[in-house]
Amino acid sequence: MEAVKQAIFQIVADVIYRYHDADSYHHKSQYFASLDNQSVIVIYISDDEPIAKYRTGIIVMAHIIDNSIIIEADNTDRPLYEALMSAGIPREKIILAYAGEKLPSV
Repeated sequence: MEAVKQAIFQIVADVIYRYHDADSYHHKSQYFASLDNQSVIVIYISDDEPIAKYRTGIIVMAHIIDNSIIIEADNTDRPLYEALMSAGIPREKIILAYAGEKLPSV
């Protein structure tokens, strides 16, 4: 089962990394981060200006629970769930938490 989670994590990480686009945000730096336990992946922005109204913001964030991908944030014009489906992840394995979808009962 761990091998399945690792494979899913790698697909999700690869897809999310494609959202990392430094040219999209003026005066902001983007960062790609994931935890060592292969459960959370996030791309966030940080303002490059010393005194900024907003310091950071999440572009996309997802985590994996029981071989399901939970998308907590997607602030893009290219829906992450569609990119994941194009990468071979079935829609039933993707939960749009930001849109109010709930985790399936176990």
